[in-house]
Amino acid sequence: MEVATVGHAIALYRLLSEQYPEVGTELEFDNAFQLLVATVLSAQTNDKQVNQVTKVLFRRFSTSTLLRAAHPKEIETIIRPVGLYKSKAHALTNLSRIIEEEYGGTVPNTMAELLRLPGVGRKTANVVLGHGLNLDAFPVDRHVLRVCNRLGLTEQTEAHNVEAQVTSLLEPHTWLQMSDYLIRHGRRICKSRPDCHKCCLTSCCRYFDVQT
Repeated sequence: MEVATVGHAIALYRLLSEQYPEVGTELEFDNAFQLLVATVLSAQTNDKQVNQVTKVLFRRFSTSTLLRAAHPKEIETIIRPVGLYKSKAHALTNLSRIIEEEYGGTVPNTMAELLRLPGVGRKTANVVLGHGLNLDAFPVDRHVLRVCNRLGLTEQTEAHNVEAQVTSLLEPHTWLQMSDYLIRHGRRICKSRPDCHKCCLTSCCRYFDVQT
């Protein structure tokens, strides 16, 4: 595969921006801490299910102070529908403790610090940096990984490599929007079995070129 160019990335960004003029995370939250919790819960489940759970969770434990003091069994009972609830409950109480003890109740604003928190990987950290703290970030989930490969933006299979390659092609202030566009496109059009006949990107999609 040819190495992706800046021009190719910009063309895709513009087409996607026309197709999806309003995008953003579908997780519901009021602040960076709540987004952090919601994103940790979103592992191996969907945003709709997470939003149903966090409506209940945040009524009782809306801050790191409250969540830190909660009994793990209380959290497990509330978050059971999202799956992996035992490990997630453990992660939430521990990350709340660290945020309280080391950061005075404020969610840290660097990748390195976020990655120190239990249950937080690079995708979660990027979501919090971008959508919670309004910093330049490029979250890579399974949709971004799949769509980027099909569009010829990368041939990498590891999320951190995809992040590095795509962000090298675009201006930092566009990273978060590009990620949101790719996620939305992956959910609606470029699914595991893509609906290419509905796609706005066929004019510059290498997957479509190969298939046709």
